[in-house]
Amino acid sequence: NDRDPHIFAVGYEAYQKLQRTEQSQTILVSGESGSGKTESTKILLRYFVALTGAGSTNELGGRRGSTSSLTEISEIEAKLLETNPLLEAFGNAKTLYNHNSSRFGKFIQVRFAPRTLRIRGAVIETYLLEKTRVVRQNYGERNYHIFYQLCEGTTADEKDDLDLYEAEGYDFLSQSESAVVDGVDDAEEFANTRAAMECIGIDAASQRSIFRILSGILCLGNIGFVTGSDGESAELEDPNTLALAASILGVDVAALDDVLRFRAIVTPEGEIRVANIPRKAADARDALACAIYSRVFMYIVDRVNVALAESTRAAKAEEVPASTGRRPLSRRGGSGGAGGAASPAQQAARNHLSIGILDIFGFESFEVNSFEQLCINYANEKLQFQFNEFVFRLEQEEYAREGIPWSYVEFLDNQGCLELIEGKPRGIIALLDDECLMPRGNDENFLHGLMRIHRDNEHFALPSGCEGCFMIRHYAGGVTYSVDHFVEKNKDELYDTAKTVMAGSSEVLVASLFPSQVVSARARSGGSRSRIRGKSIVFESVASQFRSQLATLVKSISVTRPHYIRCLNPNMQKQPHVFDPWAVLRQLRCGGVMEAVRVARAGFPSRMPHRDLLRRYAIALVGTRSARAAPAPAQSPSASLSASTLATGSDLRSAGPRAFEAVAAGRDAALHRSASEILVQRIGLDPAAYRCGRTITFLRSESLEMLEDARMRARSVAAAVVAAAIRGRTARNRFLRVRAVAIWTAARWRRFAAQRRFQRARASASYIARAWRGCVAVRDARSMLEELRIAAEEAERLRIAAEEEAAEARRRAEEEEAEALRRAAEGEEREREEAAAAKARAARESAAARDAERDDEREREGGAESSA
Repeated sequence: NDRDPHIFAVGYEAYQKLQRTEQSQTILVSGESGSGKTESTKILLRYFVALTGAGSTNELGGRRGSTSSLTEISEIEAKLLETNPLLEAFGNAKTLYNHNSSRFGKFIQVRFAPRTLRIRGAVIETYLLEKTRVVRQNYGERNYHIFYQLCEGTTADEKDDLDLYEAEGYDFLSQSESAVVDGVDDAEEFANTRAAMECIGIDAASQRSIFRILSGILCLGNIGFVTGSDGESAELEDPNTLALAASILGVDVAALDDVLRFRAIVTPEGEIRVANIPRKAADARDALACAIYSRVFMYIVDRVNVALAESTRAAKAEEVPASTGRRPLSRRGGSGGAGGAASPAQQAARNHLSIGILDIFGFESFEVNSFEQLCINYANEKLQFQFNEFVFRLEQEEYAREGIPWSYVEFLDNQGCLELIEGKPRGIIALLDDECLMPRGNDENFLHGLMRIHRDNEHFALPSGCEGCFMIRHYAGGVTYSVDHFVEKNKDELYDTAKTVMAGSSEVLVASLFPSQVVSARARSGGSRSRIRGKSIVFESVASQFRSQLATLVKSISVTRPHYIRCLNPNMQKQPHVFDPWAVLRQLRCGGVMEAVRVARAGFPSRMPHRDLLRRYAIALVGTRSARAAPAPAQSPSASLSASTLATGSDLRSAGPRAFEAVAAGRDAALHRSASEILVQRIGLDPAAYRCGRTITFLRSESLEMLEDARMRARSVAAAVVAAAIRGRTARNRFLRVRAVAIWTAARWRRFAAQRRFQRARASASYIARAWRGCVAVRDARSMLEELRIAAEEAERLRIAAEEEAAEARRRAEEEEAEALRRAAEGEEREREEAAAAKARAARESAAARDAERDDEREREGGAESSA
């Protein structure tokens, strides 16, 4: 309790109480927009995953989880963490006060396995998504993050596939002129969103379907209307835009045109088809866009819950089979036997252990407040009422448990304000629902009904100078609401023709978002719904649904042990290291913290167990007269006094601090209580400023200050005595150290001198030995040099002889080679001569043969002539 509050401390306390009491816990995170609620929720989730992660150990020393289920449990924990970027992309937006403001409330119920206390899954409930942000944003704000991520993070091919443009090309994204946020990379965030979708099991085909629907919503916003030729009905500015939107959403162009530009009115004579004026056509377009987006958002939430619910098998695998003989953890009913048996209700509660984290919108009061602000502030009123009940119930229980008389303390009760809002049949929500059921119900009639019924209510007022407004005095202050569009927003109607057209879409996901049956099971998709009761249809508005959700939420919180985290915005300029005390004080008042502190201070706000009181403030008796007169105890300072010695407490009235410390070391609760009472009496506290309970001493603020002052004075006296003793002991220790150093220095010097003498003698002997070894070495070297000279001469002689022999051998070889060449040349010459002679003989023989042939020819010629 003496440490600063920390979010990890709150999370650890909740986990420890879950483990020890086997009762589910709830952590309520509240605060204004931009105060850090979403970040606190993410930190808590990461802390629980780390606290129960693989390899951690529980209180009993056992390992949490088994090897067989470790992979699946770790996967569930990863999915739980990945829900944050996914839900932030689809449910968060930039506002004037926060770059990442959650525009919906959520209750994350983290479920734990009953024996191992490992995370087994989670369930996420969402509340009141701000659907109007899809079609309309204030200047300087943005639409939901996912639209800008989609425009910036997709590739050119993906843009062509999705029929997507840049953000500046859509009216839903460019109307606020704040498409870019400093320090935020939408493309990188889109990659994180896709990774989160893949982690929870949304495959690429489903992602494409979702992105096409988002592209279709943006395209719907570009559909403009002008006044037709008749001067009343609406006409399309650009039919191509309507055709593109219909193509993306997979619906018929003519059917979509009919839904936007015409409406059906049911009369006793039948249904009449009436043309819309441009404003009504634009309202129908916006209503359709809001309905589609809210259903996409709930589709994402449902897929997240399905992914987080897949850990049931892992939880069963973690549980120890009955055959092992291990008993479930039980710290209330013993470890066995009939007395330790749990009832069926207790066993069911143990099997559904959970820690819920509620991240819901804070109190809002703007220049213009509408239906959304009423619902948000109503939720804060409801939670503040639960907070008051919890705080004062704890006060009463603790006083009763300690046997302290409880006196009623006046506090700011908001029961009357809650009755004004949710009371039946005359509360604001009931009157608004009645007006929505009227055929010609409108905002003016609703306001007149409020004025007529609640004019004298202390929590209701009509502000002067504000027509069409009423004021509610909330616990955090008065808020003025404008009734414009109250009835329309509470109905949140979407024409049946529009639902029919969407249900007939060729896109499977679009058709699944608009089931064809009349009564939709998706009541929480946003908007009013109808329930069939008998043969009549009972209308249920947005406010009624929200009231039912809050009632269920408060009921869930009431059966758990709540813990509270109040987030404060240090300044309204979103600047670091800037603290605005007035802004913080206003938030403390709006959050009910100041009132809780006031009530706590009206009683005994400071509480301390008796043993801690004795240990901490026994020293305050140092220097008192009774303490100086007390005899020294016979035991050692660490010994404990027996209960019989101090049974009456008479010895404690004159004992010193050590006696009280000895009592605190014991285990006698009755003696602790009497010793605590004697201690505060001896210190001098006013009897009306404290109360001693069975185990705790209750103190007022001024009493605690007096105890702290007495303790500081006693510590100062003791510090002076201790300082004197320390200074004396320090001086003696210094002298002893100096003497020891002197003795050590002399011994070292004597040893150093002896070492120097020995080193000199050893150096001289070494020198002589080196000189003698040098002479011997010179003599040996000379002999060796002579031997080397003789060997060198012999080697030179042998070398010369070898060279001469080699030269002679070369000469003989050269002569032999020349002789061989000469003989070869002579042989070649003879061969040439013989060849020439043979050639000449052949030529002579050839010439002789030719001559013979000529002679024979002449003879034949001569014979012929003779014959002739």
